[in-house]
Amino acid sequence: MSFVPIIDGAFRWDRWAAPKTNGPFDHHAARIGDDLVRFVYGEHFP
Repeated sequence: MSFVPIIDGAFRWDRWAAPKTNGPFDHHAARIGDDLVRFVYGEHFP
């Protein structure tokens, strides 16, 4: 059985909340604070 994600692109957790660069967590690319709130309420769940 193969796994097919139902969420794709920029809205996947690993793209906006826990991005990685070559394996390790990328602290500079993760959305936090006001950036996170704007993304979640403005783009993810408008």
